[in-house]
Amino acid sequence: MKALKISLFSLLALGLLFSVGCSDDDDAQPVSITSIVAEGTDLQTGDATTKDLNGASSATDVPLDAVITVTFEKEVDATTATTSSITLAADGSNVDIGVAVTGSTVTITPSSDLARGTDYTLTLSNTIAAADGGQFSATSRTFTTAGRSEVVPPQADNQLAYWKFDGNLMSTNGTYNGEEAGLTYGTDRFGNVGSTSVYDGDVTIVEIPNGDKLLNESTTLSFWVKVDSVGHVGGHFVMGVGDLYGFFIEIQGGLGGMKLTGRYTHSDGHTLANDFFFNGDGQTADNGGWVAVEFEQDLSSSGGLGALLDNRWAHIVYSYDATTNKRHLYIDGELMETDNLNNAPALAGVTGLVFDDSDAGDVIGTKLAFGFNHDRETTHWANEPWGGYTFPDANHFKGSLDDIRIFDVALSDSEVKQLYTDEK
Repeated sequence: MKALKISLFSLLALGLLFSVGCSDDDDAQPVSITSIVAEGTDLQTGDATTKDLNGASSATDVPLDAVITVTFEKEVDATTATTSSITLAADGSNVDIGVAVTGSTVTITPSSDLARGTDYTLTLSNTIAAADGGQFSATSRTFTTAGRSEVVPPQADNQLAYWKFDGNLMSTNGTYNGEEAGLTYGTDRFGNVGSTSVYDGDVTIVEIPNGDKLLNESTTLSFWVKVDSVGHVGGHFVMGVGDLYGFFIEIQGGLGGMKLTGRYTHSDGHTLANDFFFNGDGQTADNGGWVAVEFEQDLSSSGGLGALLDNRWAHIVYSYDATTNKRHLYIDGELMETDNLNNAPALAGVTGLVFDDSDAGDVIGTKLAFGFNHDRETTHWANEPWGGYTFPDANHFKGSLDDIRIFDVALSDSEVKQLYTDEK
């Protein structure tokens, strides 16, 4: 009988040990999510905002600087919540993120701002587990960021540089990143804060290295401009490289006219500068205008050029086509002027736009300037009160510039209209 008692006791003890040893895994309940939120800065107001990513429908207008917090119903095993088990993706590509675990919360921080107007998918895999061993069922959430998605322009393969001014001076291809003095970032034409470059009409300038490399036989320059003429003395040098030894764009004081002065290379080897001037008077070679003007829009009955430019966003496109030797100006997708340079004796043999400072006699900088007609290294016109960067009454640009694009091809009428439609 004694032996039997010992045997029964041993069996009971083993059963108890087995029960205690297996209870954590066998009894652990699955872990689920209680909330997912994205916190960041509202693109429209600049205020802090929180978006619910765990709702019945996909969240929209999620901030670009979003930090995502996932809260579980119980403590999470930190070794299971990593960048291997949590991903954030757009257009099939994963975004670089950091993952941190504190108790029952998992914080997901993208390494850089998210793209505007883009659909994202947050995925959490079933390898995530609770600290007590409870398993998680894989899930995903989709959301769309604030702002508009980036426009793919016509002739995208021929776009040399594009500046969005979304809080920085980076060109999308990374080759032409700029530096600045006095620049601020303001509200763009869509109401997004910190999304356009603002120039004070006094000292503001942006300088892009190797700007001389951006002129080609055929060229298109596209940009959005909002001119602020209040309290501004003189005209507006909107942009340029090397002034008349490369090109520059000027809007006259009073907004009565605008021009692109460009240097052209001639088939006989020399170069020359010429003004592409537009004032909206409708005059062509057939009715008293310059011999090369084939078409000019007549704006006299609609308030003139000023009605299109003064304190409003306008889309400007200049193009030169070396194959036809014609140049065009468009405002808001509409053709304003066409010049046929074959009809001007001095320009009949030109073959393209060029940067050429060989006969300047001055220091001519090669940086593309936004807000002035040349960079601060250039000494040409430095002693002119309207052309010297340091003079208070020089023709510094006052206003805003956005979405500047340069192509090494001349966009067609339909392509310009498409670009305006897509960007407006």
